[in-house]
Amino acid sequence: MKRFWTVLLWVPLAAQQVPDQYIVELSEEPAAVRMAKSGRRAAEDQRARVQAEQVRVRRALEESGAEVLDRVDTVANALIVRIADAEASRLALMPGVRRVHPVREYHLLLDRAMVLNGVTEAWKQIGGAERAGLGMKIAVLDTGIDQSHPGFQDPALEIPSGFPKVGREEDKSFTTNKVIVARNYSAELTPEDRYGHGTAVAMAAAVPCP
Repeated sequence: MKRFWTVLLWVPLAAQQVPDQYIVELSEEPAAVRMAKSGRRAAEDQRARVQAEQVRVRRALEESGAEVLDRVDTVANALIVRIADAEASRLALMPGVRRVHPVREYHLLLDRAMVLNGVTEAWKQIGGAERAGLGMKIAVLDTGIDQSHPGFQDPALEIPSGFPKVGREEDKSFTTNKVIVARNYSAELTPEDRYGHGTAVAMAAAVPCP
């Protein structure tokens, strides 16, 4: 079972608290908040300030006996630390610390979506799950694609006639037997996904469920 760090500030009571682990939220606003207000350049400047603050606070945390396990600086500005539960409350009094949240463990329950959405019944109507999406093409306009992801590797697929299609000849390196179009419509130089969102959306849309 995988464990995920969560930086959500509201937590359901059913979540299980992880002993001796805490999310230390710092005072500088995260880079994503600044980007929403003032754009990408401002966000990068803010990220540098966040990272500098994290260095200062990390040093103080370690001197106080806490072990820093990880950090985030984009959608949140926080350090994930290990410290005895009995000592955790004093972290909130340290300079630069806004709040301290316990780490909670969630178990993903995604085994009900297929039935709730009638997917299994739809498979029956088309002759089985192996025929789901057969012959269909899906277009995703997003942050790009990580064509090296295992979800986009299927040597059994035949590339349709006239494909792959690309904006530039060198962009063919971003195609596979499954990714048959790679074009860039942004200020980025290539269709490379540097953010992960486009790859995640394409995975949800075009990769069969197990």
